[in-house]
Amino acid sequence: MTQKAVVLARMRRAVRSGEARELRVTSGLSLREVAEDIGTHLATIHRWEQGICLPRGPHAVRYARLLDELTKVIRDR
Repeated sequence: MTQKAVVLARMRRAVRSGEARELRVTSGLSLREVAEDIGTHLATIHRWEQGICLPRGPHAVRYARLLDELTKVIRDR
């Protein structure tokens, strides 16, 4: 499995479990800040966090990498 596939798998698990939202909130980031950082709409992030749909394509990769970074930031506190 490639590194990209591993990151995407972790992100999708985090989205399904609610951990993605928890990471964002714990990090103090707003939906708007996350959306701007990965280049998508606030409503898209909201739909992902609510489990309405799963991230796909280039935004999914950016979101996955952001979640990995947030995990490191929280762990290192």
